[in-house]
Amino acid sequence: MSAAPILSVILVCKNPGSRLHAALGSVWEQLHVQPEIIVVDGGSTDGTREWLESRRSRLTALVSEPDTGVYDAMNKGVALAHGEWIYFLGSDDRLVGDMVLSEATNWLMQAESG
Repeated sequence: MSAAPILSVILVCKNPGSRLHAALGSVWEQLHVQPEIIVVDGGSTDGTREWLESRRSRLTALVSEPDTGVYDAMNKGVALAHGEWIYFLGSDDRLVGDMVLSEATNWLMQAESG
């Protein structure tokens, strides 16, 4: 059994189009950190679910079903998360640089220790 991840990245979306590709790509490009990646799709009809399914091996969890809004979707993601810390990434956001999550987790660990 592997240890719980330090960081869970939760991305919620509905019909985000190609913006989602860049958002997840920026997470997949991160160095020196292996966050769990949880995507909650609110029942997209623009091909998002199929695109996500084709990349399922790179995701920790994928939920694709209707929800009652962004906060309902976020709560579904939180319920699946195992990380000590949670980071919400918008489907039209990108992490700038390949060390963002590594630096953030290092800072969090230092802050916890004192």
